[in-house]
Order: sequence, then C-alpha cells, then structure tokens
Amino acid sequence: MNVTIVDEMSGWESVFLATMDKLQNNFIGNAGKLSRDVSISSTFLRSDITNSSLWHENEMENTLKETDLVFLVKILSTISCGYNRRNALKNIASHMKTGAVLIYIDNSSPADFTMVSSYLKCIYDSLRRRYYLQSRNKFNHNNVTRCHAEVKLFVKI
Repeated sequence: MNVTIVDEMSGWESVFLATMDKLQNNFIGNAGKLSRDVSISSTFLRSDITNSSLWHENEMENTLKETDLVFLVKILSTISCGYNRRNALKNIASHMKTGAVLIYIDNSSPADFTMVSSYLKCIYDSLRRRYYLQSRNKFNHNNVTRCHAEVKLFVKI
C-alpha cells in the first residue's frame, strides 16, 4: 500500500513520518496490525491544493492521476476564502482518475460540491452531522467531545 500525504507546510512531513514509524514499528492498534500484514510505503508531497498551475513542479498532478482513494479530512474548512476552497476542490476532482473514490469528512459545504458535479458523483452522504464523543483525559488535557462534520463519498466520473 502506498500512502501519500499532501500539505503545503513542509513541517508536517516529520510529524507524518514519525507517526508512520511509530505505527509500523510498535504495532499500535488496528493500524499496527495492518502494518504487520501489509507492506506500507509512505511519502510526503508539499503542494498548494488551491493552485494547480504549480502542480507540474511537484508531481501533484501525476499523483492524483494514479491515486485510487483520496481523503479530504477537515481540509476545505481551513481554507477561508470560498473561491479558493471551491478552486481546491475543482483542482483535485478534475485531476483524479476515472473511477477513483474521494472521501470527504468536513463541515457541510453543499455549494462547493455543486461546482464539481461534472467530475464527481456522490455515492454516499451521511445523515448524521453532529458527533458526540466520550470525554477522556490524556496528556493532562481533555479531548474534544463534539464535532460537526459530514461524511460524503464520491466517485470520479
């Protein structure tokens, strides 16, 4: 299994690689069990998802064309400008290969997805929008106990 993480901030690469190392070498949880059974290679790609004109310089375009499964987890909501957010989604959707699946977990943004309906077909939309979690104290801090998000699955057409 090849895993590629994309982020504009190169500093996340060391966090990602340390996490992968911990999971693979310490066999933590289900991810650790998976790493015993499946060979996992990981790479980090620094890229600005809102600006596809720079993608040829960093292999982002080729990566998307070869990817079977794309996760967008709490990323679009971090892009404050609506135009940039829709542009990022359009850039990703238009460069994905036909049949690839996009899993979206983020705040509700129906207007963003109407722009890419010619690229993506929704195959699943969660009915649940609010999630409540049990409170736990780890590392001398309480965890977040509620989350507003939706889960959508799309296939590239």
